[in-house]
Amino acid sequence: MRRTISTLDLVRLEACATEIRIFRGIFDEANDGVEVTVDNVLKAMKAGLDLHWLARSLFMTPAHIVYLRIKNQAWKAYIAVQRPAWDEYERLLTTIPKASRWAIGVGKAAYNRIEYAAVEKCYLAEATAWVAAYEASAEVAGKGAE
Repeated sequence: MRRTISTLDLVRLEACATEIRIFRGIFDEANDGVEVTVDNVLKAMKAGLDLHWLARSLFMTPAHIVYLRIKNQAWKAYIAVQRPAWDEYERLLTTIPKASRWAIGVGKAAYNRIEYAAVEKCYLAEATAWVAAYEASAEVAGKGAE
């Protein structure tokens, strides 16, 4: 079954005008509903849509708890990669002579690559968990309506 979220759904959930504007800005077909997929959740996440508010509004409690656990684990994994990379970059700043801006630039570029890859993995894990929690909640809600 195709599961969608529309602008009307956001209005029914009492989303603020900013969230509705962000949603419409991302998805042109928002009035007809946007399919809930990992790619669409990633788009919404990167555009700044408040998916945490939407999760609280849409997910059944057990699915929401699992989503939050996965999200938290993903961000802990991000920090485990990001922190040592940042510490190494800061070490470079204190050990490389200030005249060697090129080396500092290379170190910052290396950090940026590591950090970007880590945050992308985190976003993907969070978006995947979001979709799974949405589908589980919709499935439970659908069975209750039968």
